[in-house]
Amino acid sequence: STQHVVTARCPRRAPAIAAFLLAVCAATAPAGGQSFWLTPSPGSLDYLELASREWLVRLTEDVAVIQFYMQNLMSRRLDIVGPNTVQAFAARGTFHHLRRLGFRVAMEAGVVKPYWCGDLNARGAIDASADAIRNVHQAQGRVDYVSMDEPFINAIDRCTMLAAQVADRTASYMKGLRGAFPGLKVGLTEAYPRFDAERLATFEALLRHRGAPLDFYHLDLHLSEALRTKSMADVEQDVRVLCDHLQARGIAFGLIIWGEDGRSDFLYAEEAMKLVRLTRTLFRTARRPPAHVPLQSWTATPEGLVIVPRNLTPDEI
Repeated sequence: STQHVVTARCPRRAPAIAAFLLAVCAATAPAGGQSFWLTPSPGSLDYLELASREWLVRLTEDVAVIQFYMQNLMSRRLDIVGPNTVQAFAARGTFHHLRRLGFRVAMEAGVVKPYWCGDLNARGAIDASADAIRNVHQAQGRVDYVSMDEPFINAIDRCTMLAAQVADRTASYMKGLRGAFPGLKVGLTEAYPRFDAERLATFEALLRHRGAPLDFYHLDLHLSEALRTKSMADVEQDVRVLCDHLQARGIAFGLIIWGEDGRSDFLYAEEAMKLVRLTRTLFRTARRPPAHVPLQSWTATPEGLVIVPRNLTPDEI
C-alpha cells in the first residue's frame, strides 16, 4: 500500500484480542512501520487469561508492546486492579513469557499526582516506579518503557504548580529512573484539549532543556470534549502540528485509541473507532506516520469499575 494508516497486521487467526484492537484492525489496511501498544484496563476480568502464554503467542504478530499500569505491578495490592496483581502475573510466568516471545514491556506511571503534590525531587514517585520495575525483573521480565501519566495536567490543575516547576520535578523523575535502570526509555502522555498543541510542544521543550529528552509522546485526545469548542478540522490541525514538532526532534508519536463510554464493550468500541477514523484521516498521506499506535483503556463502568472492555470474547474465555 502507498497509504500510511494505522498499520499493524490484523490477526489472521482471529485471536480475540481486546475489542478495540479488533475494531482498529477491521478499519485499517496494512502498510508496515508502526507498532501497536496494548494496554488492557487495569481491572479487566479476563486479564490473567489474556496474559497466559497460550494467548500471548497469538498476539506476537500484531502487538509489539504490552503496557501495564503501575498499580498492576506494585508490591502493595490495590483494589483498582482486582485480581490482576504482579504476584498473579508472576505466578503464571507472564513476564518471562513476554520476554521470551519478543514483546517489549511498558509501564504507565504517575509522576505528579494529587497525593504527590509535595513530593520534592520526585522521590516518592521514583521509589514507587522502581519498586514496580524491580518486581517485573525479579519475575524474569524486563520493563523497557515508562510512560509518564499526565504530570503537567495533574500538577497545574490539581497541585497549582507552574509549568517550569512541573518540568523540574518530571526531569528529576526521568533522570532518577534512567540512572537506576540503564536503557530504560521514558515518554510522556498528556491531555488534549486541556492543553493546545503549542502548549503541549512547550512541555516537551521544557524537559529537553533540563537534560531530560523524551523518547516518545502519546496524546490522550478527549474527542468529545475537543469538539465542544473546536471544529474537527481544528483538532486535526492541532494533532498534525504536535506530531510534526515531535518527529522533527526524533520523538516517537502516538495518538491513543480509546473509548470514552464504559457502559458496554460495544459502546466503548464505537467511541474508539472515532479516533481510528481520525488517525486515518490525519496520516493517510503523511510522509512519516506515527511510530506508535497505543490502544489503551482506563474507562470506568457506571459503577466505577475499570474493567472495560473485555480482552477475550465470551466464547473464548
